[in-house]
This record gives sequence, structure tokens and C-alpha cells, in this order.
Amino acid sequence: MRVRKKAKESAPLAVSTNRTYRVRLESIGSVDRVYVDGKLLLDVDDPVLAQTGSAGLATYKARADFDNVMVSPHTAGVTHEARVNMGRIAAEQMLAALDGKRVDRVLNPEVWPRYAARFRETFGFAPEGS
Repeated sequence: MRVRKKAKESAPLAVSTNRTYRVRLESIGSVDRVYVDGKLLLDVDDPVLAQTGSAGLATYKARADFDNVMVSPHTAGVTHEARVNMGRIAAEQMLAALDGKRVDRVLNPEVWPRYAARFRETFGFAPEGS
């Protein structure tokens, strides 16, 4: 396996089958870092690529399962009020979802039918808007 960034920088990584790896991608400003199992594998400063605002996980001629993928904003330059609002909004949406209500800020609405089916299987009733 090779970890790379737009084919400009790469770092070799020997992988074994049937083993779990913890991969962390960190982008702060123009600096991108890749950690595997807590060890820094790649550290790249590319101001041009930083403008794209995208990241990805992919395989080549292989299959991989990605579990527990989480994307979060870097909030170092955000005001206290903005952080409080982000926390409040996240909590409100989580409570609404657990209460069987459709949330307002869904970035990928195409997953709603599957979510609604899993919710129904888990809690015994369909969420609102199903």
C-alpha cells in the first residue's frame, strides 16, 4: 500500500491482510499529515492543494473496509460563540435523530431510506418523514 497526496508525495506502507489499521488524515492550512497507528507517515506542505478542500480514502487492486470514519472541522480560529453554537446544533440534531425526527442539516440525504429502515429495525417504529 502507498499513502500519497495527488501523486506528488508518497510513503510506502507494508500491510497485512485481516489486520486493522488506524489511519488519521489531518489537514491544517496547507499542511497535510497522514498517521498510521499513531505514527506519522507523511507530512506535506502544499498551498495549491489546500484550496481543494477534499480528502479521500481509496484502494488500488484491493478491497478495504472503512469503519468509524469521522470528519470534523478544525476549530482553532473559531470564536467561543461559534464553538458553542456548533456544539448546540450537533446536540440538537443528535437528540432529534434519536427521537425519530428528521434532522435539518443532512449532507447526504440519499442515505435517509437506509437510515430509516435501520431505525425502524432498532426501535420498532419509523422516524418522521419516512
